Amino acid sequence: MRRTQEAAARTREQLLQAALQCFLEHGYAATTLEEIARRAGTTRGAIQWHFGSKADLFNTLVREQYERAARKLQPLYQRDGSPLEKLRQILLAWLSYPEEDADFRAMLELTTMRTGLLPELESGVAEKIQAVQAGIGHFAELL
Repeated sequence: MRRTQEAAARTREQLLQAALQCFLEHGYAATTLEEIARRAGTTRGAIQWHFGSKADLFNTLVREQYERAARKLQPLYQRDGSPLEKLRQILLAWLSYPEEDADFRAMLELTTMRTGLLPELESGVAEKIQAVQAGIGHFAELL
């Protein structure tokens, strides 16, 4: 990666981390782009360049947290063993993963207890529903 690409990737990650903390502390509706930018040590323009809007930033944050968890747990789906044993391992891993990953745990708290169903978050909710349905599909295959 070129140096500017590395800096852009670093800024993007700082924005995601700052957004997670701001959303968690104040909720989605009460958090401003200015607050996120200040916490990340950057500008509101950087948020708009990387994500477009507050809703896009929130939805990206949720999507990437779930994608990271899925990548980490994906090897469990490929293991040998009976379907019942694989299902048991997968369910235990998904239930214990929030204990291992503080950011994932914070995102779960944010999405389940600190954010209402706002119209601008519909696309993110739809993505989350699709991911859950895909997981249910994997469980159905095992059963």
